[in-house]
Amino acid sequence: MASAALVLGSAVETLLVELPPRPAPPYAHGVTSPNIEVVRRGYDAMQRRDIDELLRYCDPEIRFVSLVGEVEGTVYEGPEGMRRFFSDLLGAWEVWLPQPERFEELGDTVLVTGVSRLRGKGSGLEMTVPWGQIFRMSAGKVVWSRIYSDQAEARREFEAAQA
Repeated sequence: MASAALVLGSAVETLLVELPPRPAPPYAHGVTSPNIEVVRRGYDAMQRRDIDELLRYCDPEIRFVSLVGEVEGTVYEGPEGMRRFFSDLLGAWEVWLPQPERFEELGDTVLVTGVSRLRGKGSGLEMTVPWGQIFRMSAGKVVWSRIYSDQAEARREFEAAQA
């Protein structure tokens, strides 16, 4: 049995609740895979705005397609492309916090789904946006990545790449 706290006004009551066991996510088999660990570290670096750290996990020939890049036909290539992506992103958003929630791996491909919390520069518009991101890995580095605004589309692409 697990204990949960319920806040009612200023009083706190502790309830005992029987919680069903949670199934292990597909990446949690005792040890996280090396590819998923690289992707996790990359997200950590992004959240800290540490582009130099992020680039340690990217192949020098990385190709990256962002949500805006998809619409505009832009592919960010190599370290300078990744720096330009960050500059474009941080130029548009006062707050940008990607929050990965689920990591899955098939072969040399990793799928991450999550949400980003955003606040526009100037407008102050706040939003939470779901996304899916696919990473193709080689020799422990990200060689290609694309973000999708539709998590189901990202999953279909992820599964199709493995068929």
